[in-house]
This record gives sequence, C-alpha cells and structure tokens, in this order.
Amino acid sequence: MLPIERKDIIRDMVYEKKTVSVLELSEYFGVSPETIRRDISALDSEGILTKTYGGAKFKTQVSKKIPTKSLLHIMSQRKNAMAYEASKYIQQNDCIFMGYSTTVLALCSHIPDMPLTIVTNSLPVIQFFAEYKSVRLENIGGTYISSYDAFSSFHAIESLERYSFDKAFLSCQAVDFGRGMCDQNDMICGLQQKVLEVSNQVYLIADNSKINQRAFLSYGDLSKISELITDAVPSVDVQQQLLSLKIPYTVANIPAQESAEVKYEEKSQETLPQETPSIEQEADH
Repeated sequence: MLPIERKDIIRDMVYEKKTVSVLELSEYFGVSPETIRRDISALDSEGILTKTYGGAKFKTQVSKKIPTKSLLHIMSQRKNAMAYEASKYIQQNDCIFMGYSTTVLALCSHIPDMPLTIVTNSLPVIQFFAEYKSVRLENIGGTYISSYDAFSSFHAIESLERYSFDKAFLSCQAVDFGRGMCDQNDMICGLQQKVLEVSNQVYLIADNSKINQRAFLSYGDLSKISELITDAVPSVDVQQQLLSLKIPYTVANIPAQESAEVKYEEKSQETLPQETPSIEQEADH
C-alpha cells in the first residue's frame, strides 16, 4: 500500500472513531510504529487530527474550519452514498441551490445533463457543470473565500432576494438542536440563511458525526429543514428531537467495503417505533 493510501484510511478511521492508537494502526497496516507516527504528523499539519501521546484524535474546533481540499479525502464513500440519496429528489426543470460543502459537491456526479437551473456559490460545483449543455448554471458572485472554495458577500446575499428555489441542498459543520445549523464564516452563514428563506424545500446532508455538535455561528433553525440525509441511524435521543421538529430522515446505504477498511463496527442502535418520521430505505439500493 502506498503512503498516500494509508493516510487516506487513517483520515477515515480518525474521523469515524474519533481516537486511534499508534499500536492499532501499526498492527492494522503491518508497518512500524515510527511509520505511523510520521503519517500522524503529516495529517496533524493538515489540520485533520491532533497528535496525542500514543496516537491521534479528531477534535471538532469551534472556531476553525478544515480546508476544503483536506475534507475532500474524508469519508468519501459515505459522502457519495448520501449524495446518491439526495439526487433522488432532483427532477427535470427544477431550480436548485447547491451549497459549498464537499458533501454537496459529491452530489454533482449523480446529476445527469438534463434541463435544470443550478445556482451555487461553490467554485468546484461551477467547474463541474461548466460544460453541461442542458444545465443553466448561475454563480451568485461575491468574494472568494479560499478555505471554503466558495464565494459570498453582502451583495451576493442581497441578490438572493430575487430567487425562488424549488430545492436547496446544504450541509454544515455542526447540527445543534438548540442553535440550529452551524458553521464558521459569517459571510457563508449569512448566505445560507438567505437560501433557507427563499427555498421551497431544503435538504440537509450531514453525516452522523456532525449531529449534536457545535460550531462558531448559527445560520438557520432546524424547522426550516424538509429532510435530513445522513449516513447512520441516529441515536434514540436524536430521533426524538427530529420527531418533535417533524423532520424526516433518510439513512444512506453505506458500502460494506468502507466499513471493512476502517475496521469500525457500528453499534446497533435501538430505533423508535414506526411513527418516527423516517424515510423507508429501498430494498434494491
């Protein structure tokens, strides 16, 4: 296995398990502890994890946003699975807004070249659809924010007043049931708050690790969400909170290969009775 492949798997393990030890990684990969320490040091410099005595941990920092290029490598199969579920809600002639996140970016590959209006502030989304013949593509403009690979400004936020979106596909850094959807940058939060106001339906794509977390700024109440698309069955407590807010949720079908790669067994979680507003998974995913 190449070093870059090994570091990609370590990223996923830390993101999923939150803590890992040098010993377990050394045994898993069949390499020396010193090799693992070098990998951890490299990932620490990227801002993905924090070195600890004998291992590493993933730490959600309230005031720091991990660069988009680093996030692209984290949990890519899970993001792709959630994006596939989200794509089922897109129909011809829809006018949709696509947010900045790498999770929303994964949605691009599931959208065919069909009559569609896509409005976005994401540079990678613009680049992806630039050569599509049937898609009408609009960039809301603004100042480029490199850590998000996206645009926003007061003028861009004001310009959204003239739009009305059928559907918006957003993500966030944290889902806080007390404060709503949270992120780090005031311009990004301001823009996404305006998107919530002008969208008929809002699909929040967020992996389970973001739920019941906190980030620096709140940009919208969870009551604005039409549906949550996530990667694991929420805890009973989270299900109860979603039920109280009348937010249905869909759990993406995660490839078994990824679970094996990261050596992580998801604990089976008790689910609420059938009245929980969940979306039933199709048997042939």
